[in-house]
Amino acid sequence: MEKRLSTQNGGETVQFESLFVDFDPRKLTKEHPFIPEGYLDDYYLFEEPEALHYHDFLELGYCVKGSGLFYVDGDVIPFSAPCCSIIYGGQIHIAQAVHQGNTESAQPLPPPESISRQSSGNYQQADNPDHCLWHFSYINLKQLFTDTNLMQVGTLKAMSPHLYDFPPVLRPSDDPILYELVVSILHEAAELKNDYLTVMRGLTMALLARHSRYMTPTENPLKMNRENHERLLDRLSHVLVYINQHYTEDITVEQLISASKLSKSTLQRDLIAFTGMAPMQYIHHLRMKRATILLSGDSPIADVAFAVGYNSLSSFNRHFLNEFGLSPSEWKRTHGKPGK
Repeated sequence: MEKRLSTQNGGETVQFESLFVDFDPRKLTKEHPFIPEGYLDDYYLFEEPEALHYHDFLELGYCVKGSGLFYVDGDVIPFSAPCCSIIYGGQIHIAQAVHQGNTESAQPLPPPESISRQSSGNYQQADNPDHCLWHFSYINLKQLFTDTNLMQVGTLKAMSPHLYDFPPVLRPSDDPILYELVVSILHEAAELKNDYLTVMRGLTMALLARHSRYMTPTENPLKMNRENHERLLDRLSHVLVYINQHYTEDITVEQLISASKLSKSTLQRDLIAFTGMAPMQYIHHLRMKRATILLSGDSPIADVAFAVGYNSLSSFNRHFLNEFGLSPSEWKRTHGKPGK
């Protein structure tokens, strides 16, 4: 398998064809078990999705402004600020911005001035108030926790996430304490005050314990078998990237077969195993998730239909009704901005 090196989020990234596996080049130690240190990392999401990737450490983040889609292990999760993300090692994921139009950004907790003046990420987007801004932190749990800590947290469901289903993206209204824990962990890592490692251990332990409450045993045998899971992702990597980059365009099954380098039957079987949906079903699913974000803004329904890949308003309405059990106009009245 071809291997190429590039950089992402300030770390070394090993690319296996179209699937990224992230590693920290500093090899996180017990003295430095997380990155970044001493500042909040400003990460501006692109509207074009970047490469799917996974890594061996805990990734925490919270969204300061904007909206978009999170792709996590085949699931598609719309998000809008404020919200937080909890991604465990081995989870295939990427986030993509979706611009709603003339909307005002939500206002979560602002970072202290002393830690917000430094940033990294996609600088070219930083001066545009409409772009989607996240802060992320990456934590090596085995390095953060002492041996005694590991014995305490070892029985938590969060330490074996591949055995469970759980929400990786949450809003403050879903669980205000969990949201505050994510924000507090990132700010503690940015401020580096006295005994910060002790505080980080306590906050992270509380986060893992609280997030474990949402975890239910998975019924997906593929998820439980990481080796089979990785082999499947190896086969699907090309087509998943292709779909994420082109799902708002006219896509045919033949194009997906060409992008995947698989037979039609293998593509159908593998994508159902990974997403629970056939190829075209998954594309319509992605379009519908994107549509919910656009309908929350001030865009007319006809414009939303065209923006997510439909040339016919009736086709868009039919697929939306099948996905959510109500029409786009009904959804917009319920979830859209007042007066729109």
